[in-house]
This record gives sequence, structure tokens and C-alpha cells, in this order.
Amino acid sequence: MPEQESDCEYRATCHFYNVKNMTPANKRLKEHYCIEWPKKCAIYQAKATGKPVSITLWPTGKLIG
Repeated sequence: MPEQESDCEYRATCHFYNVKNMTPANKRLKEHYCIEWPKKCAIYQAKATGKPVSITLWPTGKLIG
């Protein structure tokens, strides 16, 4: 089954959305945040308000690194 496209307006510049070789857990996060509910994503929320977005910020709001 092909991967579903996201409606998120920030997908082209999102570091998380464009991760290559995602783990199964990250694929599930992508499905949930990027495809199903982009406005719940911490990256989306930061970009929408003009805040700087660290590449360590994950959709859950957790900083990875």
C-alpha cells in the first residue's frame, strides 16, 4: 500500500516529515500527526506561530537528541 500524502502545509520544509528510513514507531507518528491531525503537531504549531523550530523537535513536542 503506498504511503498516504499529508495535507500539512509545512510538509515540504518539515524535518520530521522528510526523515528518510523511519522506524516503525516514527512512521506511526508521521501517520498520526502529519496525515491525520497536522494541527496537533508541535512542529506545525511552532511554524504556524512563527517560532523557530529545532531539528530536534518531534511532533509530540519532545526534543530528541
